Amino acid sequence: MSSCCRGGQMRIVGIELEGFRGYLTSSYVSIDTLTVFAGKNDAGKSSILEAMRLFLDKGKPDVSDYSVHGHGTIRITCTFADLPPELVIDQTAVTTLQDEKLLDANGHLVISKTWTRGRANPEILAHALHPVVDGGPTLIGLKHAQLKSLASTLDVVAELEDRRVNLNYRQAIWRAWEAKGLSSLQPTIIPLNSEDGKHVASALESVFPLFHLFQADRLGAESDEVAQDPAKLIVKAVLDRHTAELTKLTSDVKAEISELLLEVVGKLEEFAPNLAAKLIPANLDPVWQKAFSSLQFVDENDVPLAKRGSGTRRLVLLSFFRAEVERGYEETDEWRRGVIIAVEEPETALHPDLQRETVSALIEVAGLANRQVLMTTHSSHLVRNIPIAAVRFVEEQQGKRVWSSSDTSSERFVLQQLNKAMGTFADHNVRCFFIVEGKNDIGGLLALSDALQAARPTEYPDLRQMETDGELCFIPIGGCGAAALWESRLSPFSRPEVHLLDSDRLVEGSALKPEISKYLARYNTDDHLSSHMFVLTRREMENYLTIEAIEDAFKGANPMFPKLFREAVEGHDWGYVDVPETVARVLHSLNSEVEWSLASDKKRSEKESDVKRKLVPCFGHPSVAEALLALGAERDLLLAVATVADVAA
Repeated sequence: MSSCCRGGQMRIVGIELEGFRGYLTSSYVSIDTLTVFAGKNDAGKSSILEAMRLFLDKGKPDVSDYSVHGHGTIRITCTFADLPPELVIDQTAVTTLQDEKLLDANGHLVISKTWTRGRANPEILAHALHPVVDGGPTLIGLKHAQLKSLASTLDVVAELEDRRVNLNYRQAIWRAWEAKGLSSLQPTIIPLNSEDGKHVASALESVFPLFHLFQADRLGAESDEVAQDPAKLIVKAVLDRHTAELTKLTSDVKAEISELLLEVVGKLEEFAPNLAAKLIPANLDPVWQKAFSSLQFVDENDVPLAKRGSGTRRLVLLSFFRAEVERGYEETDEWRRGVIIAVEEPETALHPDLQRETVSALIEVAGLANRQVLMTTHSSHLVRNIPIAAVRFVEEQQGKRVWSSSDTSSERFVLQQLNKAMGTFADHNVRCFFIVEGKNDIGGLLALSDALQAARPTEYPDLRQMETDGELCFIPIGGCGAAALWESRLSPFSRPEVHLLDSDRLVEGSALKPEISKYLARYNTDDHLSSHMFVLTRREMENYLTIEAIEDAFKGANPMFPKLFREAVEGHDWGYVDVPETVARVLHSLNSEVEWSLASDKKRSEKESDVKRKLVPCFGHPSVAEALLALGAERDLLLAVATVADVAA
């Protein structure tokens, strides 16, 4: 009997630990598409990642994983969203988590695994809003005969269309209980270790997110996980995509091997019947991933990557993350499962420039469909480049691990805890904060600065060098609504600030949106004399690019792009065109038969995000600097850049 799920890339939205290492008592932390676990050394950050791997990879805990003063049990509970629409729990029975009453009040799937010291397998439980009858059982664990007997007692057997399917009995019994007023929906713990419950658990295991952990502090052996992990994750993903074919191949090979082995047993029976009766084929199920366990990277001299320096090994990880970003935007990116990439201390063994590059790549991976990225860090420099909503801060309070986030506390409180524990921005030589709306703005400004250095090196600052030297700190605030948050975060450092905002205007001269006006009003006071505010005259930064720069960036994708792009913007005021959307729409028309308007909102958003990322290098095109330098009243972008040098002097 086989079990599987169809469709849906599940993601984790929360995890709870109890009895695992330092988590003696229950502790819960929420998980997002991007989550950064911050705190002091040995605060319990890595334990979250290890627990998640134990849960998702069907692992077995070590003796040292049990809490020292615990009761010999480990309980790990994961909460999932984006659930599969169907579960197949035998050859014919198709059901859903909703029909099986296995979801909680929020529509999430909550599954716990409890390991007891000395027992081989964990107990698997679902925590759901479930029909309950006083003294009655949870139906999913009952055998067919038990369900049939209960249905007969309630006189509902006659209404069943197919009396072979257990789900039909459960549905009929639940309806009867409800009609008779015998049951009520209550939070219930439902065992999933027997009968259809076991099949549901097996089906869910097949679609749990793929989890891969990149750990710090390796020894440098040829089996070094940091050296092998990128390859291992790729192997795991490829094998997962071919699950159906491998299952069939395994079945066919097992059948042939069993047949041949049984022939041997048959011959043995002629000589030693008592011995033959005790022999049966066993351990026939292959572990496909072990077939590729020796896979590793070597250089041109056959030196294994594991023998190279830790910085080099981390660069391979950075390259893997970058490749993941590129692959993630392809039309063919169809993962059978969600993917969780967990990275311990991405700042380890890397130059500060590469630390920023690594974090930037991971943030981009988190923005891809069906991906989640988890990081641990105790670096204040890394945390300051992360949106505060993604940060989870952990500390020990009276022997209990306590997590703080913008979900559980105010953002101001989380920032205060980070500053107190990690010394955010401590020991810095920052001379100016450059506040922009998003990470693509940072890349665009750096590329523009490179072009200005080539054209007018004495008139404009080298932003890239200033950032490298630590004199300039970019802050991507993610929109005007974060003004209060960043005001409280930056004000203690008494450094000049340059704020550069998109106008978001759709036509020339139109009024600013209320949130932009409110943002400006907040800073145009005597308390913010060191804050310099710039609102772009044009719609957004991409409207300062030239058509030539954009054509050069995308004509390689399709030679028809320049012609179609010019047609798309002809007759429109270039300063107020939605440039990323227009580029994405043109590229879509060249690569897809589906009309842009009929594509899903999610797909359009992903393509626009991809275009925004690819437009960043366009700011370094010589024509862009030339066009900006030729502008008159609309040189606001250049004025903002020049102001950085003035206030940092």
